[in-house]
Amino acid sequence: MAPYDFYRCVKAQWTPIAPKVREYSPSADTQAVSVPSGGLASQSVVLLIAQASASGTGYTIYGDIAGASRYVAATRACN
Repeated sequence: MAPYDFYRCVKAQWTPIAPKVREYSPSADTQAVSVPSGGLASQSVVLLIAQASASGTGYTIYGDIAGASRYVAATRACN
């Protein structure tokens, strides 16, 4: 799956979990999806970075292990 298709799938999986899911493109070959904390600092609770790789799309999920576990499970539906 291409990075764009992958991150759109992830956003669709995360939207029922979080009230607000942000998406952006940090570079030409990188897509990102995040869930903001909702605080004044606007930090992300969980962040997914997806990039093209030789085997399709590689991705990394950053976040607090307790808070991010449900997002990891939802992301696996897009693999």
